[in-house]
Amino acid sequence: MRERAEALTRDITTLSETIVVIDKEMEVDNITFLQNYKAILNRADCTSPDTEDTEIVSGALIDMAKHVGSLKFKVWEKMLEFVDYTPVTMDPNTMSTKFALTDDLTTMTYCDERQSLPDNPERFHNVGVLGSEGYSKGIHYWDVEVGDNDNWILGVAKESIPRKTQVKMEPQSGLWIIKYISGKHKAGIKSHVQIKVDESPRVIRVRLDCDKGEVIFCDLNKNTTLYTFKDKFTEKVFPYFNSGSKICPLRLFIEGKGEN
Repeated sequence: MRERAEALTRDITTLSETIVVIDKEMEVDNITFLQNYKAILNRADCTSPDTEDTEIVSGALIDMAKHVGSLKFKVWEKMLEFVDYTPVTMDPNTMSTKFALTDDLTTMTYCDERQSLPDNPERFHNVGVLGSEGYSKGIHYWDVEVGDNDNWILGVAKESIPRKTQVKMEPQSGLWIIKYISGKHKAGIKSHVQIKVDESPRVIRVRLDCDKGEVIFCDLNKNTTLYTFKDKFTEKVFPYFNSGSKICPLRLFIEGKGEN
């Protein structure tokens, strides 16, 4: 046990030192930063320590979403000089072992076999992944490219949603979602209302108004509303993503606007 504790301490020290170095490199002048971007991103791509037989408490894992997401946003910020958007990324610490994320935490793919990942309290056993940042006030939106994906679920989830047990896809369980399964678009409510569309959307915009208690889903290309939830949020809510397609992943665009 002592040797394991010492090994974990060394891993934590190494990761902490890496984060400090990355944070410093993000402060250099624009040209130097962009020239070194690939090397910086590779440095940020670190692996999790061996967690076998080790109890993991909530919040124990490194917040990679924060640091990798910030790195990607920093590149975009330096290129555009001024931006009105904040990045939306997926939180790998909440991701079910049935999925895989890209290094920039914006694209998820369903896997045939479960990945070997720490069984931390935040991680879903079966159902998708949350966004890296939750919201309790203001207006926020993010765009998701579903493309030809034939099995997806998008929306928002309350922070306290159960992670280790199966939950119903409805507001009473803390999920405000729409889904596309078996060739049909449906809203996640008890009656499973079918959403009628002339053509399957390829990019979905999720618009969250915390103050009004609204979640609006739009076909971004056609600028039409697909479905609207009206409710009252009593706690922080997070973007929610789920995909059952091994061929066509779900991809987040870098920008997600917020108005606090």
